[in-house]
Amino acid sequence: MNQNKGVLTFLNEYILNPSPQYAVFINGEWGCGKTYFIQEWLENKRNEDLVPTPVYVSLYGLSTTKQISDAINTVLSPIIYGKVTKISKGIIKCASALVFKHSVDLDGDNQDDATFTFSVDPIKWFLSADEQVKSTKLLVFDDIERCRIDSKELLGYLNTFVEHNSCHVIIVGDEKNIEDKDAFLKFKEKTIGREFRLYPDVESAVSAFLNVTPTNEFLHAHEDEIRRIFVLTQCNNLRILKQCLWDFSRQEILVKHRSDSHYEKIMTNVLCSFIVTYCEYKGDSHDIIDEWRLFCPTSFFNVSEDAQKSKEAINKIQNKYNDYLEFTPLELFRWDIVSKVVEHINTGVFITDFIDELTKPEREAASWERLSEAWTMSNQEFHDLYESLIDDIISLRIQNNHNLGYAIGHIAYFAGCIGYFPSDEQKKDLLETLPKYLDRCTTCEELYNVFIAFERGAHSVITDCDMSLGPVLCESFNNHYKELMGSLKNSMTRILEELNDDNCEKIFDVHKQVLPNHSCTYEMVSIFNHVDISLLFANIKKMSNKGRQQFNSFIRNRYMLGYSLGNWTNECKDDIQPLQRLKKLIDTESVKKTAMDKFSFECISKSIAGALRRCNGELQQL
Repeated sequence: MNQNKGVLTFLNEYILNPSPQYAVFINGEWGCGKTYFIQEWLENKRNEDLVPTPVYVSLYGLSTTKQISDAINTVLSPIIYGKVTKISKGIIKCASALVFKHSVDLDGDNQDDATFTFSVDPIKWFLSADEQVKSTKLLVFDDIERCRIDSKELLGYLNTFVEHNSCHVIIVGDEKNIEDKDAFLKFKEKTIGREFRLYPDVESAVSAFLNVTPTNEFLHAHEDEIRRIFVLTQCNNLRILKQCLWDFSRQEILVKHRSDSHYEKIMTNVLCSFIVTYCEYKGDSHDIIDEWRLFCPTSFFNVSEDAQKSKEAINKIQNKYNDYLEFTPLELFRWDIVSKVVEHINTGVFITDFIDELTKPEREAASWERLSEAWTMSNQEFHDLYESLIDDIISLRIQNNHNLGYAIGHIAYFAGCIGYFPSDEQKKDLLETLPKYLDRCTTCEELYNVFIAFERGAHSVITDCDMSLGPVLCESFNNHYKELMGSLKNSMTRILEELNDDNCEKIFDVHKQVLPNHSCTYEMVSIFNHVDISLLFANIKKMSNKGRQQFNSFIRNRYMLGYSLGNWTNECKDDIQPLQRLKKLIDTESVKKTAMDKFSFECISKSIAGALRRCNGELQQL
């Protein structure tokens, strides 16, 4: 960027000064390209033979000044000992034997603030007037904010090179992230004479990132696009952009439908979403994006204060990109793409299968797939799309429940934003039809997943417009969901009604699983209240004694009969009546049995008796 050119000009002049007596501080935010900037400058000057051999040291994690000396020594060793013929024997002897001690007054109060003693070669090396020494009097200390040495001690150490060794010293770091910032600000004036704020050079950085082998042709073709969208994110961390482009590049080359006519448009959209998601998620929007991805409200268009704040926060992010080229906010910051990219960031799993779905050969787009284009349509085109959308919903054509929620969300959106409402007849048909989408479910788990997919689809339509039509349209849908959740069988009910010798052991694992609504595990709630007890009893009769003893162990384990408890918080009151019926059936069967068969039934009866007492609040060992 132009604002960094002045820094380059100054550094070029600084290294020509034979004894500057001050250090230069290159200050900038993490990831803005400070290290790259300095290394590029050094490389360019080296090619011109105008810069001394740099001694480059990262202070990352260093906790003593001796560690810094050792790091300098590592860089200098090849110079000192690898070119012996160019150095007098006296210098070598001096560098290897002398001890250097120096006191520093940092705050000008005529008292020593720090004393440094070195017995390592590099310190004495810089005191020599030898030509070989002069060629190494440029020291670059990077990552000062990550150094664990006290700022007062560190600056005193660096001042040794500045004030007494006539070195050119460049310090690189992010001042705002220095741990003892107050001390640094107090004492830096003694050592640092000039300070420059460095800004991300997006143009140079993108060019450098894209020329890393192996190169990606798609990214090269969209270099200007990458720069524009990155600047739009207002993210100054070039490391995030570098990681993002690399990750995208490795996945883009694996996409199947590269030759399809709409590949360019779709992949440009995905690229922009990739950059936006990386920058937002790795920046200040991490938590709100996680909440958006996992948002599972208990009722459609949740109007709680927290839910409203979440929607407003997401809407604010989307508004940053509203006017970006031809992309609408729903396309550039779309829930499904953002969710997949975040999943990749967190797990490393490639999203190429998802991209393949987006880029597969075009077919005539369904009504719900064209909703993001509505704002560019004429009135007649929009009317036709709207009518087609409602007809598709009423005719049960939308197979994906996320898409169904997305469609209903837009109907509410259009009503609140432009006053375009469904007719009374259409509203009546929607209220009658939406519950039918739930009738496809055969288990509680499937029902819950369908409901949540619908909810997430609806909540992916983020706007500050009035969305009050949404809850009205979905009243019958929500009510039917509650009815079905009470009537469909969950995993625990199914295994109890299908109990046999083969699956009895699995009941322990099912018991630890979460309920279909993910509120808690089966351990914490009643499990026999929805079970056909007659069917369960018939299964127990058919089982072997080994199987019956496994079921007996399950009862004892579930109700913790082998322990005295301080309290019993499990909500198991609804187990009492079904367990009483089961015990009565078990006792009736027990009197008909003999030997080990009789014993297995008696064990179950005794454990059920203990379970009933536990359900009634008895806490001692049973």
